[in-house]
Amino acid sequence: VLGATLSALWLAARLVPDGEASATVWFCAVGALATALLVAVFHGLTRTGAFRLDLAVPIFGILALSAGSAVQRDPRARDVLRRLGAALRDRAGQVVAAPEAAWYLLLAGLALFAALRGLVAPPFTWDALTYHLMLAGRWVQDGHVATRAAPDAWTYYQYFPANGDALFAWAMLPLRRDLAVTLVNLPLWALGTAAAYGLSREVGLRPRLAALGALLFASLPAVFGYLSVAYAELTLYATLLCGTLFVARYLR
Repeated sequence: VLGATLSALWLAARLVPDGEASATVWFCAVGALATALLVAVFHGLTRTGAFRLDLAVPIFGILALSAGSAVQRDPRARDVLRRLGAALRDRAGQVVAAPEAAWYLLLAGLALFAALRGLVAPPFTWDALTYHLMLAGRWVQDGHVATRAAPDAWTYYQYFPANGDALFAWAMLPLRRDLAVTLVNLPLWALGTAAAYGLSREVGLRPRLAALGALLFASLPAVFGYLSVAYAELTLYATLLCGTLFVARYLR
């Protein structure tokens, strides 16, 4: 994750052309690119039958060292990192000082609880048991993506796109179990919430109204309810909103 994030930070500094882009835009760019890098490396390893911890760790270790060195040498990447750190501190202060601070803190606490709940509650949701975690577990066990003769719905389950479930496979790979799979959704939920805020600002909403809108959007049952289940919807939610944000910026 560190390797993917540092690489994404450097790529964002290279790819986002607007030097005046807000910290929210930079955060969404880094988050979307880091997700894409994790998925890309997953496909590269599984296509060669090499999805194994002893190979993944050196690859991401090299990525982390190379990207960290590139960030240190790149003034723009260092500036992005400083701006993200400063913005995080400023946003935290604004949240605490806002009249609706209690609602923000309540939602954050509920989101953390929902994510941590997965550490003690087995993933019994239907789609997770029938294919999301079944697919991820097979990739961890086999080291590659392969089809098998299977009846009924499995005649097409195994051909579903692997991108969302690839993140669950990464979470299962170190311990070879599903202990941490529900933790995958917390950063994706946060990324989608940031993108909703950024998109609201992009179309002209004031900061406070945009923040309230993002708060309401993130607390919708159709969004918040996926925090504690091993489904791929939050991957789609986060990347779709990030993509929409950048399309809106491009059109503007």
